[in-house]
Amino acid sequence: MRLFPIIVASLATFAQSRDNNCDKIRVLNDNFQPYDIQFKLRDIDWTLNATWANNTYDYWMKKKLHRGDYKTLNVYFISRMTGGGLGECSFPQNHTDPSFDTIRFMDGCTVDAQTVPGGKRKEANLGKTTTHEVGHWFGLYHTFYGGCTFGDGIDDTPAQGEPGSPEFGCDKPRDTCPDQPGNDPMFNYMDYSGDACYREFTPGQKARMFENYHAYRANW
Repeated sequence: MRLFPIIVASLATFAQSRDNNCDKIRVLNDNFQPYDIQFKLRDIDWTLNATWANNTYDYWMKKKLHRGDYKTLNVYFISRMTGGGLGECSFPQNHTDPSFDTIRFMDGCTVDAQTVPGGKRKEANLGKTTTHEVGHWFGLYHTFYGGCTFGDGIDDTPAQGEPGSPEFGCDKPRDTCPDQPGNDPMFNYMDYSGDACYREFTPGQKARMFENYHAYRANW
């Protein structure tokens, strides 16, 4: 499927953003390749705008820069996420009629540029934040969504009562739902355990990504 990376930077961060562009796309494809998903890189948009780079006017940024249709992945790499987060992404199933222009151009992922390989976010600088956010673009919830009772709606992700964290690491098993089978899925891309731990989606997550893509994106 088509991928449009959109790099939005201030003058101070523009040069650094250019240097690691190829690495972030390679990591994304490496992470999704075992699940038969690959992204074909299209034109890269380089935008110098200090206001947008600080995630202040998200609506106007996407209205101006979005490319393609509802099955085209737009990823906006910006200098700083409002609130200190690492990224955010739209869910396909939130929009039942993407024929509306606003729904189309607001679709996509926004990622802190410091999470790309070699970035300054030490707990998240292997490029896997983008993989996590693109999981949302395919309709996956966090593994801890719904807690021990309701779960994330996928049978083969063990119940998880609390999010993981880079501070916890993944050297020792954690079990935040001791009354449910399995340990916390700390190696799963959809946890919060961090880049050093991320390494897998489950077969059920793969199936859900394909289901959501064909149900909500493929025909738009």
